[in-house]
Formats: sequence, structure tokens, C-alpha cells
Amino acid sequence: MKFKTKQQGFSLFMVMILMLVIALLVMVSVQSSTTEMRMSTNEADRKFAVSLAENGLREAEGRIRQLAQGPNVITFTANCTKGYCAAAEDGVNNSMEGAYFKLEKTANSAVPAWERCTNSTNRCDVGSTVLDNGCDTSDRCITTNNGKVHYVIEYLGNRSLSDELVTDYFRVTSRARGNNQDTIVTLQTHVELQTP
Repeated sequence: MKFKTKQQGFSLFMVMILMLVIALLVMVSVQSSTTEMRMSTNEADRKFAVSLAENGLREAEGRIRQLAQGPNVITFTANCTKGYCAAAEDGVNNSMEGAYFKLEKTANSAVPAWERCTNSTNRCDVGSTVLDNGCDTSDRCITTNNGKVHYVIEYLGNRSLSDELVTDYFRVTSRARGNNQDTIVTLQTHVELQTP
């Protein structure tokens, strides 16, 4: 006796649906892991840039201590010559000068030092502030770490604490780039330096 069976293909249909669901799960998993990898890479790059910017701040603090030991007097200008900036007009005591630091009286700027342009106008194009890449060619900031860190030192004036002791005040602004050019970190610190 022969039995004839009619094939309906129901199990093939179920296997195809199951394969489609598995393929979708694999795609979602791969996309999720890729996104997480990008996020962790970006976070690591940001931490690297923060570390570089902090190194710029520490280097500037060391530079201020060296400048205070003389023998030359450093002039802080509105044009941020060689990275030494006069503070904005409302943020500095222009009447006070230190033994090793002086302010250029002829021109001051109302624009904070880290927002000043590399060109002579007050209008900045994108990426042309004294802390951006344009400062490499304009000599208006101090560059370190193979061009990844730019910083400026602002002289905020001084105050006489006693007949023998004077405190000079500075603000340091450091900007660093990570390995990704879109990762930019800007840090600031204030430095007090007491000199006899």
C-alpha cells in the first residue's frame, strides 16, 4: 500500500520566520555594541584632552614662577603677544604693576583673552581665536604637546599685602584637542604669586 502525503511547507515558513528574527537580533546587537564602542572611545578621547589641558595649566604655572625670578620684565598686551595677555578692561587693576610684570597701557580689550581673535579685528572666524589652531601662526598663544595644547596667561594686576609682600594675580586658560579633532576641552585656573 502506498500512502500519498500532501506537502504543505508549514515548517519551512516557520524556519524562515525564525531565521528573520535571529537576523534582526544580531543586527540590533551589533549596532548596540558599535554605539557603545564609539561612546567609550569618545569618552577616552575626552579624558585624554582634559589631561592635556591640565598639563597646559601646570606648564603655565611653572612659566609664571620662572618669569617672577627675572631678570626680564614681561609686558602683557591686549594683542596677547607671545601668549601674555592683558585682561579685559573690567577684570584688571590697571594702576598696579609688579616688579617683573607690566601691562601695556595703550590698548586694552573688552573681550576676554580666550575669545580674542588671531586677526586684528574683534570679529572671529570659526577656529580663529587665540586658543585655536590659528594661534600657531599668529604667535598670540603658547603651544605645547606637539600643537595639541594652546594656552594664554593673563595678568590681572597685583595687590600689596604689606610693605614687603606683593601678590600678583594671573588667569591661565588652556585649550587642548584630543586625537579626534572634534574633541576640544578648555580649562581655566587662577594663580596667585607672592613676591617680596
